[in-house]
Amino acid sequence: MQGIGIIVSLVLARFLMPSDYGLVAMATGFTGVLAMVSGLGLSDAAVQAKELGHEQASALFWLNAGLGLVMGLGCVAAGPFLGEYFREPTVPLVTAWAGLALFLNVLALQHRVQVTRAGRYGALAMADLVTQLGAGVAAIGMAALGYGWKALVGLFMIQAAARLGTSWWVAGWVPGWPRLRDVPIPTIRLGLVVCLGWIMSSLSAAAESAALGRVAGPGGLGLYTKAQQLARYPVMIFFVPAFLPAVHRLGKHQGDTGALSREYLRLQLWVMLLASLPIGVLAGIAPDFVPAVMGSQWSASVPLFLVLLVGTLAHPMAHGAMWALTARARKREMVFFQLWSGFIPIAAIVTGALLAGPAGACAGAAASMWFALVPAGALLARRAAALDIPSYATAMLRVVTVALACAAAGWLGRAGFGWLGVGHAGLRALLGALVGCIAWLAAARALSRAVLREVLETIAATLRVGEVRWVRGLIDTCVPGEA
Repeated sequence: MQGIGIIVSLVLARFLMPSDYGLVAMATGFTGVLAMVSGLGLSDAAVQAKELGHEQASALFWLNAGLGLVMGLGCVAAGPFLGEYFREPTVPLVTAWAGLALFLNVLALQHRVQVTRAGRYGALAMADLVTQLGAGVAAIGMAALGYGWKALVGLFMIQAAARLGTSWWVAGWVPGWPRLRDVPIPTIRLGLVVCLGWIMSSLSAAAESAALGRVAGPGGLGLYTKAQQLARYPVMIFFVPAFLPAVHRLGKHQGDTGALSREYLRLQLWVMLLASLPIGVLAGIAPDFVPAVMGSQWSASVPLFLVLLVGTLAHPMAHGAMWALTARARKREMVFFQLWSGFIPIAAIVTGALLAGPAGACAGAAASMWFALVPAGALLARRAAALDIPSYATAMLRVVTVALACAAAGWLGRAGFGWLGVGHAGLRALLGALVGCIAWLAAARALSRAVLREVLETIAATLRVGEVRWVRGLIDTCVPGEA
């Protein structure tokens, strides 16, 4: 599903201008906070609940629906104020549509919980596939026909409506009438803890939109928004899906502090090495990749993208602490880190935006990640997993050198092929990426062959080619003697 979303996003960008994205971000930055509040983390908490009867699920559905209706109306009411603040008369209309999409999305949450708890992952995946493809094709068609920002509104509206329809159809579940005594209070409490991190993330997006939209207008906000979206792709593809497996592996060693510390360090080394490949390659080929894939109107986002990639590289180091905290059920430390990792970046990004526009916001985001979140994550991991910080710092520094080697090789390869007369930016980017991958492979082998093999197997599994004979043969060739 993520692959389809990324492709749709890149194709849409080719037909749209930065100001289109900025205009929509002015509205969705605010409505995203209300969306998180309306969800209240109840779907995640309901999935984890040991028991969830029909009455309890119905109570959660109506609670979500009520919150969604209130928050959706709040979006409509806030529209005129946002339009006045940003001096953009179109923002209230976008905000109203976003409020409707919020309400539709909320109505699908508990039905998706029912499908998930029944173990029908294939049915849910198929429903999501239909939703992504349908909405993506429709939005691309609108963009190609010149509808501008309306294509982005169409994307999230069609996604919301299709997700609602497919979720209800797949679940085949009809909620009963709500009764106060059926409200599962423990599930709500867990949902609040789960939701806190998402609310902080949405507050960060709202603060970015408020500061940059006012200072730089829709064009500057659009450049920043798209650069940030691109920079987050490595995290979305590799780090986020690793959360539950990592928590499971750490949970097996709760009684052995030494084994827990070693397993945490190995997991961090694995995910950092995994993330260093796309981050290094993208950093090396960005000047050609962005205009070739997204269009020349996005060339001004390349410096912003490169600065944000620096912060993205630190993301696994900072947020990996949540693995250990979750495995050890350290709720107090979890809440602290979620608040810390929310407020500090918000302050840094807003300050940077007010001082230097989009470039300052990017610098603030990267600096807060390295100088505030990474140290806090390491200290919390030491408390939860007995992490040896000097050994950890040495290992992470070595992975950073792998990413730098990959980026430098990709940059030199791209520039070298340009000097040899390769005129097409897309071809230069492709050849530069190949050079960067070779450099990454060599540097990663020098770091740890065992971890490299695990990383290559993870990449193959992500691409659904892990069992293909020639792929396994290629892995054996790259990392011999590690079967």
